[in-house]
Amino acid sequence: MKLVCILNTHGNPETTHDTIDSIKHYMTNDILMLVEGSAWSMFNTDDANVALLKGFNHSYYKAPYRNVALGLLAATQHYPSFDWYCYMEYDCLVGSKNFKTDLAVADKNNVWCLGNDLRSNQKEKLPLVEAMLQQKFDEVFYILGACIFLNKRFMKRATELNFFERFLYFTNDFSNDFFPGYNGWDVTEHLLPTLAKHWGGEVQQFAKWSKPLDCWAEGDYEKYPMRWRPDLTEQECKKATIMHPIKDLGHPARALQRLRRQHS
Repeated sequence: MKLVCILNTHGNPETTHDTIDSIKHYMTNDILMLVEGSAWSMFNTDDANVALLKGFNHSYYKAPYRNVALGLLAATQHYPSFDWYCYMEYDCLVGSKNFKTDLAVADKNNVWCLGNDLRSNQKEKLPLVEAMLQQKFDEVFYILGACIFLNKRFMKRATELNFFERFLYFTNDFSNDFFPGYNGWDVTEHLLPTLAKHWGGEVQQFAKWSKPLDCWAEGDYEKYPMRWRPDLTEQECKKATIMHPIKDLGHPARALQRLRRQHS
């Protein structure tokens, strides 16, 4: 299985490097680290031996959708014909290789987009993207943006349509979290699963966190404890293969994972 990880970071070099080490140990050596433009000076002498890409100056607490698109575009250009493309935020952590079995099953089942917290969203609309494609979406979907796996079929279709180039062109004058007709946290959380379904693929989830109930609600959340917030506890991470969020380098789960990597 050929897999590339597009790792997005906007600071926190020590935590970022810890995440890189976990990716190399369990996931892949093919890493494209996209550094938000205003944080570039923290990383341009990076010694982690990964490909570096300077992103746009975003400097805003949410909605880095242009950098997400830039990272995915660069991945299609520099890592063509890979099986899976994993977009990941710096405060994720990889804890084992067990996710690869699930990716193999997903590939056989024509899954083009895979992550956590899948849901259909009737409130959010994507009118600009519909105008770009000159097509209407039958349904809009959501996947947590912290860690998303995109299948080669999805990336092939996006490349055929020059989608990421066109998306960056149409959004070139946008700043902060502005996106016409959209009110969510980051438009790519709705855009990527919606496109996957619209283009003929399936969208699936690993697990789901219920914000109203404040608990894990569905799926294999011991294996995939990934949610928006709050930060994970050490107990939630003990059996995890991919986890989010763990922002602090000194978090007990990160310390435990470093020990495991040293002895495996």
